[in-house]
Amino acid sequence: MAYCKYCGKKLADGEICKCSGASEKAAPAVQTKGGIRNSSPARFFSGHLKIFIVSAAILLVLIILIIYIVNHTGARGTARSYAKVRFSSSGGNKFYSMTLPDALYKSLSGDKLDSLIDEFNDENKSTKDDYKVKLKKVKKVSKMKGAALDGAEIWFAKNAAVYDKKYLKETFSAKKGYIYKITYKVKDKQTKKTTTYSRQIAVVKFKGEGWKIIDPDIGSKESLKDYLRDIASEQKAGSKEQSSVTTEPSSESKD
Repeated sequence: MAYCKYCGKKLADGEICKCSGASEKAAPAVQTKGGIRNSSPARFFSGHLKIFIVSAAILLVLIILIIYIVNHTGARGTARSYAKVRFSSSGGNKFYSMTLPDALYKSLSGDKLDSLIDEFNDENKSTKDDYKVKLKKVKKVSKMKGAALDGAEIWFAKNAAVYDKKYLKETFSAKKGYIYKITYKVKDKQTKKTTTYSRQIAVVKFKGEGWKIIDPDIGSKESLKDYLRDIASEQKAGSKEQSSVTTEPSSESKD
């Protein structure tokens, strides 16, 4: 009487055990360049399944990382961050750091900045007493070029001059920029009526400043880009007029 050396089962003369150990041992070998290797189907698929699972996990992590980078850095990340704090009752500090030159923001630190932050937060708290505001979408509309970037430089300096007049003489260099449309879902807490509110912002990368937000009240203008182009045109026209006045001969020199 024989016994299976893998599972110990009693075997009749000439009988081959069907246990997994004996079956694996009996599997045909495959000739490879490096010699002979075992080609048990179970072992083959088990090994490849592990490789597939590990590869899929790594790919998933990379996809999540890419999505995070796209949504939290660069122009899009800046736009999303601003959209979240624009109606936040605790976003005043972030708001001013994104809309003012770095040097001005640092110089305002203390009571003056605290006062601005408190005013911003209190205003949004008041809004939230009556409305529930939820960010719905942040969408890139277009790329800024030429006069639109010139207008962004002018507006950024004038906005800074509201807090420190010396910035009227400062010049900023806009490297690139994009127009984004932010859409909010607004629910009136009393009437329970829900509406959508949208506004355009410009996300501009200034030399030495990084990405900053341009968010003016554009009035009756159809687009923020047109508004910024008009600012540049008005500035250019004003400069030409000033140049004409300074170069015109006086009445005494004419005589």
